[in-house]
Amino acid sequence: GNAAADEGLFQHARLGVGAVEHGDIVVARAFGMQFFDLAGNPAALVALVACLEGLNLLAIALGRKQTLVLALRVVAHHGVGGAQDMARRAVVLLQLNGLAVFKVLLKVQDVSDVGATQTGKFKAAHPERFYDAGIAESNLMGLAAGIATTGRVAFASTFAMFAAGRAYEQIRNSVAYPHFNVKVCATHAGVSVGEDGGSHQAIEDIGLMRLIPGMTVIVPADANEAKKATFALAEFQGPAYMRLARLATPVFEEDYPFEIGKANVLREGKDAAVFACGLMVNEALEAAKLLSAEGIEISVINVHTIKPIDAECVTKYAEKCGNVITVEEHSVIGGLGDAVADVLMGKVCCKFRKIGVNDRFGQSGKAADVLREYGLTADQIAVKIKETL
Repeated sequence: GNAAADEGLFQHARLGVGAVEHGDIVVARAFGMQFFDLAGNPAALVALVACLEGLNLLAIALGRKQTLVLALRVVAHHGVGGAQDMARRAVVLLQLNGLAVFKVLLKVQDVSDVGATQTGKFKAAHPERFYDAGIAESNLMGLAAGIATTGRVAFASTFAMFAAGRAYEQIRNSVAYPHFNVKVCATHAGVSVGEDGGSHQAIEDIGLMRLIPGMTVIVPADANEAKKATFALAEFQGPAYMRLARLATPVFEEDYPFEIGKANVLREGKDAAVFACGLMVNEALEAAKLLSAEGIEISVINVHTIKPIDAECVTKYAEKCGNVITVEEHSVIGGLGDAVADVLMGKVCCKFRKIGVNDRFGQSGKAADVLREYGLTADQIAVKIKETL
């Protein structure tokens, strides 16, 4: 997968250029970078580094003269010229640290979110209305705020961890404080991101966005609802945050209406009211089927708008059922559960339970396995509902 650098590029360093066969590489990981041991030559190392800071760490970590294969990954927005310049500087740096570089593999890699967030499809259709901020999410929000000042509707999309997390100050001060018409569409939210691990699994984002004055927060349950929510947000005036997942989920057969601030009742039942959002709506419906087989009938309400929440619907079903359960792929602190509790506190007497991530970080694994680890699968939800009753 590595593209070899131009043969004449590193003549000043007397370097050979070629590719390392993947079959010859045994992968080992280290903090901040990746190391590869060549099975046929234990004295040789291949270091894949993303920046010059990583090269400094590499030189310190080795601490001795070592034959080296340098595989340099460079982000696409540096361009080919920038990639070549970075490679030359890397070689010089390594040689100054006593490392003999005998081969350079140069790969220009696109590490922006355009492919992962699917915004590349919009770019292909409307290139004149698309701006790629690269891996600079704070700048992205500032750019969106600036566009909004011209009277246009700005949609800013990146991973939830880097939207609500890294760019929180810019969303708060540059978007929400002046009440600009910016729609933050954050993908890859929750623990179902799977293999990307806890560093990329945003389980705090709903809480962070709920806290911002005037911020509307939407969590669609399936692809159809996400589409409807996108069009609704385009017409909606003011800042908004839409949370999307990475994991593919079933699309509901029935064509439910979508209105910002109005929950949808997907199933009627007398024994408990289950309020869910996002991926957990389908899990709650599956749990309802399991419980129905045991004679327990629950109402399932899709709360796609966390803020402003449909207080009327929440109150009605809490009074009707007497047992309230919230289910979310988010921390039980600050998310849907707290939003529902805020409505009911001091107004409705009922049993109440929050199902979600219990004050833990996420972890790496297959999405289905991680969801089970956190008790967020249909059968586990059904058991917890029975316990509450």
